[in-house]
Amino acid sequence: MNKMKKLKILVVDDDQDFAESLSEILNNKNHDVSVCFNPHQALEIFKTRNFDIAFLDVKMPKMNGVELFLEMKKIQPCAKVVLMTGYSMQSLLDQARENNIFGIISKPLNMQSISDYLDKAKHTGIVLMVDDDDDFSQSIQEILENKNYCVEIARTGEEAISILDKRDFNLLLLDLRLPKMNGFQVIQKLRDNEKFLPTIILSAYRIKYEKSLNSISSDKQIMFMNKPIDMTELIDKIGIIST
Repeated sequence: MNKMKKLKILVVDDDQDFAESLSEILNNKNHDVSVCFNPHQALEIFKTRNFDIAFLDVKMPKMNGVELFLEMKKIQPCAKVVLMTGYSMQSLLDQARENNIFGIISKPLNMQSISDYLDKAKHTGIVLMVDDDDDFSQSIQEILENKNYCVEIARTGEEAISILDKRDFNLLLLDLRLPKMNGFQVIQKLRDNEKFLPTIILSAYRIKYEKSLNSISSDKQIMFMNKPIDMTELIDKIGIIST
C-alpha cells in the first residue's frame, strides 16, 4: 500500500541493548514499535495486535526465532517476519525459508536492509474481508495474498466487529448484504466504537442502496465497487484509499 501511515513493528531480542537501539532507530522514523525481550511474551502480544512487520532474533533461550516465527504463522499465516542472526544456523534458516520467511538479515545490521524491508512492507497491508459468499471471499483472498497482502475473512458484520475490536487492520473490504447486520450498520458501529478504518464497499446492489450510499459519498475513507469485481481496479483503489 503506497504511502501507508506509519508501520506497526514488533522487535524481539533477548539482548535488551540491541532491541532498544533498533527500536529507537525505528521510532525516529515515525513508526509504532513494540519491543519484547522474551519470545513467549512477544507471542502473547502478537495475538492481540496486527503488526505490519516483525524483526526476530534467531538465538533466544527457551524459544528460538524460527520457532517463534512458526507460532506466529499459526496466528497470522501471512505474517511478515524478518529474522536477525549473528550466527551460522543454516538448518534453522532453511526451515524458515521453507515456510516463506519474509526476510533474513545478518548482525551487525545493515540499516539499508532494514529500510528495504520496511519499504516492502509498506506496499502491502492487513485486510479484513467481510462477505457471506465464501467462494467470492476466498477468491479475493487468494489474489490479494499473491500480491503480499494479508487477508482475514469474516462472514457476518458481528464477526467483523468482534475481530476489529481485538486487532488492528489497514483496510476493510465490506459487502452490503450481510445476515442480520448490513454493511451500513457495520460502518456505523465501527464509528461508534472509534474503530472505523478505510473501507471499500463491494456490492452488486448499488441501485437498491443508492440513497444510503449517497449519504456517505463525501467520506474520502470510503469507496464503492460494483460486483463482479475488476481486480485491477480493486488493487488501484486499495492504493488510493491507503494514501
